[in-house]
Amino acid sequence: CTAEDMGSSKFMPEHVHPLAVLDIRLCNTDRHPGNILVRESRGVVSDLVPIDHGYALPGEVGSAEFEWLHWPAAKRPFSEAARTEILAIAVEGVNKLLKTRLHVVRAACLDTLAVCTTLLQRGVTAGLTAHDIGTLMTRPYCRRDEDPQPSQLEMLVAEAKLQCDSTEPMLQCFGRLAGHH
Repeated sequence: CTAEDMGSSKFMPEHVHPLAVLDIRLCNTDRHPGNILVRESRGVVSDLVPIDHGYALPGEVGSAEFEWLHWPAAKRPFSEAARTEILAIAVEGVNKLLKTRLHVVRAACLDTLAVCTTLLQRGVTAGLTAHDIGTLMTRPYCRRDEDPQPSQLEMLVAEAKLQCDSTEPMLQCFGRLAGHH
């Protein structure tokens, strides 16, 4: 079934956190309950399987949409094992690997991956939950007659672009700024 067929209270952190890590890193702009499959047997959930990644890795950081954002498990701390795995991600190494293996990935999309992975790592280091980090990536609610406001991540990326110069790459500048916010 899909996540919309079940109550989110049945989803445990060990199911939700890997999904959240994937969506945060890929800056998924369309994670709704219809594209999360649920493996379950007799009412017990064994896994959440994300499908349809057509709106992942946008060319620039925009408004992310995360169905899991308000699920109870997303508000629970990451396990020590998850924290260790997240902090072990070598952002530059992953981007180099992807450049050599996937020649069709645009540089701007790899920048999005690097920015969002850096945000995830800084958030985990600061003790933030998946909910906290995801909230930094989503735009605040506004009425239809109002202009949408940027997310905190969008503002931080814009600030990094303004502050960086030819001697400091934007991603390095972003990493420095993300450590201060």
